[in-house]
Amino acid sequence: MSTIHVANLSPAIHGDMLRSIFAHFGPIVDIRLISGQGPASYAFVEFGTPDAAGKALAMSGSEFDGRALRVELANQKGGGSVPPQNPQALSAELFVGGLAPSITGDMLRMHFSRWGAVQEANVMTHRQTGVSKGFGFVRLQSHDQALACVGGAPHVIEGRTLNVELSNLGKNAVQVAPARKRKHSTDGEGDGRGLCVQQLFDAAPALEAYAQKVEADTHATCGAFGSIRSIGVPRPKVSGLCVWVEFDEARAARAAAASLASRTYDGRTLGVRVVSSDAARKGAAAAAAPSDGDTERLREKARFEADQSRLLQRRVEDLEAELEGVRASAKKDRDFQKQRIAALVARVAALESV
Repeated sequence: MSTIHVANLSPAIHGDMLRSIFAHFGPIVDIRLISGQGPASYAFVEFGTPDAAGKALAMSGSEFDGRALRVELANQKGGGSVPPQNPQALSAELFVGGLAPSITGDMLRMHFSRWGAVQEANVMTHRQTGVSKGFGFVRLQSHDQALACVGGAPHVIEGRTLNVELSNLGKNAVQVAPARKRKHSTDGEGDGRGLCVQQLFDAAPALEAYAQKVEADTHATCGAFGSIRSIGVPRPKVSGLCVWVEFDEARAARAAAASLASRTYDGRTLGVRVVSSDAARKGAAAAAAPSDGDTERLREKARFEADQSRLLQRRVEDLEAELEGVRASAKKDRDFQKQRIAALVARVAALESV
């Protein structure tokens, strides 16, 4: 195999640039730049020998015009299209425009991680100055996650509303990517307006804070597919409980289920089941209602926290009294020093008058 696939190209790239980058690995037979509606988003470089193509893989990760190149061997049966060995990864790339100058790749990674694990997040910069060009690229794990992210608009970072869409690479890749339907259970779904999401919630030391985080993340993700009536997050400290979501429309529940199926959250792979709105409401009510053991545990926790609060209040009062004593002592010391200084001044004046 003597052809390589080069992805994550700068919009300013052209054939001569690619030739200058890869020519020292061996004689180049052909260079094909592949573009959609805009600049070339990826290319194929054919070498005279497989050995030269293998050596060229060393350029993967090298930065060119502010972008880290992705270089891999191309499947020659692909006919010059996106290498079929990994079309799903290529179809998950997003173009992000409207970036403020202060936005970094880490900030993009943090923002877009709510839609899935971010594989790459790069802000394009001018080579000479290092100043942001105002756009970047983010690659998620799957095309479904990328679509869910696009549907999650508006995206706002540092007060800027971003323009988020599939990149040219993502648009081209999805044309040849094999259709793959995400599986989710629809057993007993009734009107199909509810979701049961397994492994979304898990035990955490700060239970209530974690439950609020799960609820906010669920609303942000599922809200992209339609209006939500309610979200039920379990409060008891037991792992593996379901989160229940009720939508206004069944199509929104199905779209959310297709997006969430097989996604991960805090390292756990989610399981998604479409259910009736009645089942979602009952599940949410059960999740919010603590068991007898949970009730007693909560009472014990409340008593403990009340005792701690009283102890802390007494400690605060003691510290305030101590501080007041220190202030009084300092005042006495200041008064004494003033009197002493006055006496010394009077003594000096008496001596000078003799």
